[in-house]
Amino acid sequence: MMRNTTKIIKIIAISLAIFTLLIFVEPNIRGHYGGPMSIDGLPISNTNVAGAWIPDFLWAGKAWKLEIQSSIDLKLSLDDKDYIIPKGSHIIYSNHDRTNTGQFGNQEFWGYPKKTKIHPLDKNPG
Repeated sequence: MMRNTTKIIKIIAISLAIFTLLIFVEPNIRGHYGGPMSIDGLPISNTNVAGAWIPDFLWAGKAWKLEIQSSIDLKLSLDDKDYIIPKGSHIIYSNHDRTNTGQFGNQEFWGYPKKTKIHPLDKNPG
């Protein structure tokens, strides 16, 4: 009986050690994958836009972020949703449990956009 208990405790301890190691290693491994986002509408004068994605937690999808620095207001389109990006520096992101896209428009955008487009906001349309 004592032997079985010791064996079970060892198995649990080894399993917890492996699980803890994976918790810290998995994000580092994900960081080596991914790449730049394709963004239509660039370049724009007085504006820097960089986008990148990495596999999301446990490779459940794609986490992404856009870093935008601009001296003009911009319109960002993620698939069929539009967002107004005021001049200045902004980081816009979405992953499996958080997004800040709702700060720039009426709807939050979840997931990885199939089409990303950015252009100057025309304050005096047509």
